[in-house]
Amino acid sequence: MAAPIDQLELRPPPPPCPARPDLLTRRVLLVLVLLTPGIPEFLTGSTSVTRALFDPAGFVINVLLDVGLYTTGALLIREAAARWNRGWATILVLGLAYGIVEEGLAVHTFFQSGGSPVGLFGSYGRLLGLNTVWATEFAFFHATFSIAIPLLIFDRLYPRLRGVPLLTPRSAAVCVGGILGVVLLGDAVFAAIDRPPLFWAIGLSALVLALLLIARRLPRELLAPVGGPPTASPRQLLLVGILPFAGWIPVSYVLAGSHVPAAATLAFVLASYLLPAAYAVRHLGTAENQPHQFAFLVGLLLPILCWSIVFGILIVPGLEVVGVGYIVFLLWLRRRRFADPPPSGIPPGGQVGETVPVPLGASGGRVGPPLPESARAVSAQNQ
Repeated sequence: MAAPIDQLELRPPPPPCPARPDLLTRRVLLVLVLLTPGIPEFLTGSTSVTRALFDPAGFVINVLLDVGLYTTGALLIREAAARWNRGWATILVLGLAYGIVEEGLAVHTFFQSGGSPVGLFGSYGRLLGLNTVWATEFAFFHATFSIAIPLLIFDRLYPRLRGVPLLTPRSAAVCVGGILGVVLLGDAVFAAIDRPPLFWAIGLSALVLALLLIARRLPRELLAPVGGPPTASPRQLLLVGILPFAGWIPVSYVLAGSHVPAAATLAFVLASYLLPAAYAVRHLGTAENQPHQFAFLVGLLLPILCWSIVFGILIVPGLEVVGVGYIVFLLWLRRRRFADPPPSGIPPGGQVGETVPVPLGASGGRVGPPLPESARAVSAQNQ
């Protein structure tokens, strides 16, 4: 017998839990495509957007290869962090593994003895056929700019998907097949350009496997910002964020052509990435830090944006358009996803019931807040 209406207990509705197979929509995938090759390839000019005008077929093939590397790599790394319930340390370590796969095993720049793009780094810091300075820089570059930054922006664009697995077993297999296919194709195409000796190929493969195992075991709190409000100003965080990419300029144009020992240059490269990360962990905070997060993000991207505009005007026509486009996008992102949430709890530009974006690190270093039980149940059923 049903209870009288006045005795019924009113309970809040369960949190929304989108169906897993429908999460990786065309729109979501398009955003990842624009973010992943977009920053390391389109903004730097490595993939020229103007090629679409005079060689559309070649441009399409180039973009498909970029997607096969960058987008599938970012998707798989995000998926691993979500399923393992890990945080940004795991993402960055997996990003290092990705950088080794791309530059070392696919396009062989780790071993290229000269010419574009390595230049002086084909001889400076070369040890047993490995370009140590170049390899270190671009492993960290890809971990930061090809993986971590696109995934951070993606989490801000889709706060409800933060920490939720996106891939079904079938789509995960497609991503694995895609990246393996591009790596094998690249290895074949670049076979005549300083293909790595067998011992280096085996060594790098073993290193990638070791990084995967390490990333799986890293605590999710590692690299989580210290709790509380920020202890540095947005301007300070912006200036610190400039260091990773800007640090490559003196390495490329000063240190590599000098008599400075390669070991000292290698230490400088490591410091340009590790010190800003340590500073952000200590000073970014977890409360009322939206402007600080955005400032650190802008600092990381600012040297690349300046690069794209200057080189677009002077050398590569059209590149400046890409740079200006990303600036407009960042301004939109600041207004819609990095603004302080209003007292009503509704995010700027959001709707009633939409999840307010959680500050980076507020969930103990995990990529997003803990999943509700209903979401965990659906996730388990779809695995």
